[in-house]
Amino acid sequence: MTPEQVQFLLAEFHALRAEIDSLLAFGYELPRYALLLSAVVWSWLLTRKRTEYLPQAAGLIAPLLTLLLALMGVCVGIKVNRIGNYLKNVESQLSLPPGLGWETSHRLQNYPWFVPFTEGMLWTVIVLTNVVAAIYYWKMHKLPLQPHNTEVTSDLNRHT
Repeated sequence: MTPEQVQFLLAEFHALRAEIDSLLAFGYELPRYALLLSAVVWSWLLTRKRTEYLPQAAGLIAPLLTLLLALMGVCVGIKVNRIGNYLKNVESQLSLPPGLGWETSHRLQNYPWFVPFTEGMLWTVIVLTNVVAAIYYWKMHKLPLQPHNTEVTSDLNRHT
């Protein structure tokens, strides 16, 4: 292998490792964003009366956004896996001694089953909590619409 090829592979490796690091950092932040978003949306919705300006379907905001964030987490995992597979292929082409090369040695180790299970359960709890809250919100707001401005409504009632 020429020195230029070695330099290219080293630069590429560093860039890909930096990308993996930033993707993982972003992926670990996603549940925090989902919880914060849920808290903000539900606290805002539950302190408002349903009016023609705040439809019943507003209860779908938090479940849909948390589902999208969960899907973003899946996308992050897929991207990291693809980069890892590429690096593993590069490592195999370099004929490294056994045990060297992060992706090669990492993939030989048994990955604890509870890591993806725990991540999946966390997202399941976040999304399902928002779905249950949406159902509660939906049932709670099946009442007739309350007028947004009671003064206007009372003025209209006097004229009829």
